[in-house]
Amino acid sequence: MRRMSQLERLVEPVLWYFRIFVIIPVIFSLLSTFALFILGSHEILQGLGVQFSNYGDSTIYVKTLGYIITGIDLYLIGIILLLFALGIYELFISKIDAGLSRDTNTDISLMQSQSLDKLKDKLLKTIVMALVVTFFKQLISFKVKTPLDLLLLAASILIIAISTYLMYRVSSEAHP
Repeated sequence: MRRMSQLERLVEPVLWYFRIFVIIPVIFSLLSTFALFILGSHEILQGLGVQFSNYGDSTIYVKTLGYIITGIDLYLIGIILLLFALGIYELFISKIDAGLSRDTNTDISLMQSQSLDKLKDKLLKTIVMALVVTFFKQLISFKVKTPLDLLLLAASILIIAISTYLMYRVSSEAHP
């Protein structure tokens, strides 16, 4: 029993401070977020540039919309990485003090993830939104040629709507 207690006193501090290595994915997630925000802004600016340089050309709207949707998609993926960085930091390293209101000392944190399950839930919702945006981008250039194409398009939209509804319903039941 005494030997086990000595072993615990040696191992537990090492385990506790080993959590600091979580800073590595936090840093790279933040760098990736910054890069994706820059790329998303570039896509949107490129789309606006195409639109204004070809003003009046009705065929350019689809191309412009494609650039803008790609920019939004990049922003969403950047937000996923930002949520990951914030959540992992708060779960393993420390609460973010900048998220505390100085006047009332209340938590105004974006994350408020008390568990990995809640963090995964938030990440999953954001990933699904990014996939919906990507699907929407594909729809812009989709040409309906047969009645089967139209039926498959309607079915895919219905599946996305049902899965989104179920995801939010299950999430609200799991985390009231």
